[in-house]
Amino acid sequence: METTTSAYAPERFSNAEEEEARLREQALFLVAEEKRALRLLGLPVGGLLLDAGSGPGAALPHLREVLAPREIVAVDRDHQFAR
Repeated sequence: METTTSAYAPERFSNAEEEEARLREQALFLVAEEKRALRLLGLPVGGLLLDAGSGPGAALPHLREVLAPREIVAVDRDHQFAR
């Protein structure tokens, strides 16, 4: 079975803190559009939310605001973002 690798590889960055800051800035830039898209999807409020590829978790407060989940599970393949 062939495996594929992501074009995004956090280990390529010499400064993980700078990369985390970049990801947070990116999330803030996109937040208004993401909130609008979440509302348009008609996802149920108060359910279980899985954020796959959550990175540093910058989108989580916005997901919480729009969807008011009872629980959030955030996962990322890069261990540096696990907390």
